[in-house]
Amino acid sequence: MIVIIDDDPVFGEILKRKLHEYFKDKNVEINVLRYFDEDFLNKNYGDIEMLFLDIELEKENGIDLASKYREKGHNKMEIIFISLHDNFVHDVWAAYPLTFVRKSRLDYDLERCINLIRRRTRRKNAKILVKNEMIKITDILYIKSQSNYVYYVLINGEKIRDRAKISTLEAALEEYNFMRCHLKYLINVAHIKDLKNDYVLLETERVSVSPSKYEAVMQAFAEYRFRRD
Repeated sequence: MIVIIDDDPVFGEILKRKLHEYFKDKNVEINVLRYFDEDFLNKNYGDIEMLFLDIELEKENGIDLASKYREKGHNKMEIIFISLHDNFVHDVWAAYPLTFVRKSRLDYDLERCINLIRRRTRRKNAKILVKNEMIKITDILYIKSQSNYVYYVLINGEKIRDRAKISTLEAALEEYNFMRCHLKYLINVAHIKDLKNDYVLLETERVSVSPSKYEAVMQAFAEYRFRRD
């Protein structure tokens, strides 16, 4: 589901029509709202993939609304801000939006936005072959090397042993937010919850970080959080 929140009903319908053109082969449901209806958003939270949110609503500020919504733990949906004015582009990032669409450059910005979403979707759905089974890459917390084997540790706690070189996996998974934090460990930066001097917390798992890798891990985590692709 895609939701558009804009107090200008004419623009809302224009954007809806353009989005239908991009997703016509997927029969996506698109809803247009005149105000930030939190009850509707909460009710449909699991189904909403994208939220196009006008910054200048009649009585509310879209950036503030989105920031407060994010603070409540609503981080699954992609937020795309829309506005008549270019000068807001530097103010929106506190709410962790995917990108910014200017009404004055709708076609150009919308195409860029859709391409961004498609790249993210490709990464999100990518899989890797592990012991004759296809595993979603996003489900992997980290990979540990031991002798001639590696252990894949998944979000659900499952551990899968396979014969492979961690250096080969490091090269293959680099574009999917994985990095080497230790001679024996390859971690999924997307799952970092905390970073200390000698370890990183991945969900509830602690993984050692080499002193020589600490700065690189910290930078990779910062870049991941603020990256827009």
